[in-house]
Amino acid sequence: MFDGFNPRHGDFRLVPEESKYGVKAQPMKPDQSQLASKDWSPHPRYWIPLSFVSDWRLRRQDKSDSYGRVATRLICRGLVESRTLKAAVLPSNIALGNSGNFWLSPDMNGEYPWVLTTVLNSLVLDFQARMKLTGMNLSKYLQEQLFLPTPENLKDTYVQIDGVNQDTAWKQLLAISKALHNDWVHLAHPLNQVPNWLNNEQNPLAILDVIVAKVMGIDKEKFSWLLDQFPIWERQLGEQTFRNDRISWFKRIEIIRSRQDAEKINVDRLLSGNENLHVEYKQTLQESRETGTKLETKNSFIKAVIGMANHQGGYVVVGVKEEDGNAVPVGFDSKYVNDNDKAQKSATQMIEETSAYAATLIDPKVHSYNDLKVLVIKIKPSASPIYCDLGDGEKFYLRLANTMASKLEGEQLESYLKDRFDI
Repeated sequence: MFDGFNPRHGDFRLVPEESKYGVKAQPMKPDQSQLASKDWSPHPRYWIPLSFVSDWRLRRQDKSDSYGRVATRLICRGLVESRTLKAAVLPSNIALGNSGNFWLSPDMNGEYPWVLTTVLNSLVLDFQARMKLTGMNLSKYLQEQLFLPTPENLKDTYVQIDGVNQDTAWKQLLAISKALHNDWVHLAHPLNQVPNWLNNEQNPLAILDVIVAKVMGIDKEKFSWLLDQFPIWERQLGEQTFRNDRISWFKRIEIIRSRQDAEKINVDRLLSGNENLHVEYKQTLQESRETGTKLETKNSFIKAVIGMANHQGGYVVVGVKEEDGNAVPVGFDSKYVNDNDKAQKSATQMIEETSAYAATLIDPKVHSYNDLKVLVIKIKPSASPIYCDLGDGEKFYLRLANTMASKLEGEQLESYLKDRFDI
């Protein structure tokens, strides 16, 4: 009924009654039109009372209510399929028989099932499963012997791709799960959309395999050796898709083990380029600059933050101006120079006055750079549209190209809201 990253792999709806309950009864495969519909759900082979599922979860103190449940397949065909260990996120209120295995969630983290499923579907975990497999069944006791990174490890390790797109391994794998997992109405993924850096990648599975391998300390030589162990991988997927893509990604991905190193690298990157779709420089939060009033300076900062949140997120760096296409640190407002906490809190309060929700999406932090202080504000993309009133009524601001946030209205606004937020 399910496969790797696919909770809608089989459907018994149209299987004749006389063969539905026979030996090795096979479900029918949904067609592309069915998979394209978020509302289409497969029918199972058996139905049981919902109370059975509720009682089962209660006895096991399962905490994954409404978040989705990680499931792995028992039956595998390691000699004829490119992957042995196959995991998917299923709705939390479904039941599995002996051919499927549940993984209980240790907490109420809605991201946990998606990240765990993504790790389980990686090449390194599949290699371990193949080494333990002795027949056609990958039993739960074998799966429990697999070595995989902990949530704490993934949240404390940073991944940098092509020198940019830096975030924790946890967040990067969560983004990959959005790109790879079959989406439908009964599975609400924590991310509203695939991040921009991943949106056009043709082979996200290769990125997944490399991230998990590097997080687990596998170097290039060992990774190349691992790729050679099961020729079926390459035979079914093709040399370019399987080997070449992964070796290429291995060179492009860097693992950073400490938060401090990750933050320093990120600040250096932000100040070594120029303004773009995801980066904007501001000289001050509220103090007057060469031109404009304090109110205009404050409103410009608010528009930049809200505009990026309404798009794909990014960074606003305060204490920097752009000259001839280069970032020039100048230090932020003088009244905050000796009080980092006050600078960070002031940025949050300015956004909170406009939108309490938007304030939950920002992470401001003061950094020293060449004996000057800059305030780096990381902005997450919003899950719903944010409007703000700067004295002339509620408006919708959006970051476009490398320009300041622009106001959207009319048909242009309706079209964007439909594409970005599906409303």
